[in-house]
Amino acid sequence: LPGFFGDITNLDGFSSRGLIMQANLENPGPTLEQVAGLPPGSAFPIGTTTVTYTSTDVAGNVTTCSFDIVVNEFPNAVTQLNCNDQVQISLDENCQAVIGADDILEGGPYGCYDDYIVMVLDATQAPLPSGNVVDGSFIGSTWTVKVVDPETGNSCWGAITVEDKLAPTIECQDATINCNAEIQFGVPISQTAKLNSGPQPTFDNTSMEFEFPFAGAPANATVTDVNVALQINHTWVSDMTVSVISPDNQQVVLFSAACGTADNVDATFDDAGDPFACSGGTPAIAGVLQPEDYPTQQLATFNGINPNGTWKIRVVDAFGADPVNIVNMQLQISYEGSWEAPVAADNCGIASVDFVESEAEGDCGGPASVITRTWTVTDLSGNTASCVQTITKVRNTLEDVEFPADVTVSCDDYAANPSIIDATADGAGVPTIGGIPVEIGDLCDITCSLSDEVTIPVCDGTFKVRRKWLCIDWCA
Repeated sequence: LPGFFGDITNLDGFSSRGLIMQANLENPGPTLEQVAGLPPGSAFPIGTTTVTYTSTDVAGNVTTCSFDIVVNEFPNAVTQLNCNDQVQISLDENCQAVIGADDILEGGPYGCYDDYIVMVLDATQAPLPSGNVVDGSFIGSTWTVKVVDPETGNSCWGAITVEDKLAPTIECQDATINCNAEIQFGVPISQTAKLNSGPQPTFDNTSMEFEFPFAGAPANATVTDVNVALQINHTWVSDMTVSVISPDNQQVVLFSAACGTADNVDATFDDAGDPFACSGGTPAIAGVLQPEDYPTQQLATFNGINPNGTWKIRVVDAFGADPVNIVNMQLQISYEGSWEAPVAADNCGIASVDFVESEAEGDCGGPASVITRTWTVTDLSGNTASCVQTITKVRNTLEDVEFPADVTVSCDDYAANPSIIDATADGAGVPTIGGIPVEIGDLCDITCSLSDEVTIPVCDGTFKVRRKWLCIDWCA
């Protein structure tokens, strides 16, 4: 018995006609080992792979068997090649395309397309250095493509035209500027946004958050200064806690449970103001003050962030029976940055970026005007894309008017140029808004005029001129 040799015991000395024996079944059976080919579960390559196994019993006898696994690349592949006479190739997002044999060959069945050699030929029918890769430089001409079967050497020729059909992209950013300003791309600006709450409904013994949305700064703008002006009528100011919250959820407490039983707030909070102190009268908090716990709580916390987003002022009234009456709250957000031109991009290159615009004049209840500017980008193949930019010109107020400072002129300078003291932009100065003169005229519905001028003799050859300017906001 194979496998039991030497392990069989005759139990009756072969005295009977039957065979009575015992066998030791503890010895192992034959072992099986793969000695050639890929292991089970493998992905077999195209072609023939021989797999060989050996079997060895406990006595050392070995037997071997082999078999072949054949993987055909393509059944019944032909050696004949047929090339398409005209193929249109559209470039990808990188302004490139790789020409494969499957793009050019027709008919078949063929072998594996990756095995064929594809080359684009120049005018002399020589292969180009780029091989089978084309880019934007191929646009506008017809090119010959050669496909070669490396096994047979057989080849055929076809023709391609290369085009760019992907449209460019363009992104616009809305802008908010003063009514007397113009957008200048890439030019640094420094502006202050003044966001007002106006009167609010009264509330008592609760917490209220008032939102101040702002979207008028450039995307690259950063805050340089924040001040907060509060006009709040409330008995026992110590009932209140007032905080400012930035769009990125940073919080600065302006004051909390301060000034005892005194009433009302009419103050501007500014890191550069006086140290916080109760006035001792009414309003209990007045003047230009630092936050109560400055410098632990300072408005400079907001410096460096982008000003766009929703700002909040939180007012907490901790006790009832005396409602909070908000007259006005103003956020003064100063920032620096620059307006950037719309960002246009294309896979193969931009030919032009242009715009058309229209301007709608506003009334006194809203912006001075709104400019709608439609930008269009055109790529080198004539594909286009557009975006719409809204430019809001905000209406200035009398707070924005800057009056000329006092000047002192020497007698020699005056003798050389008497006009140096004239009420002009080139002389002693005139009222301005954002640096633009309001010269006895109208600017953004604000009119400034010289209402009074008095010359006061001082001594021989010297005198003083006192000028009184009158500015009127016709929308106030």
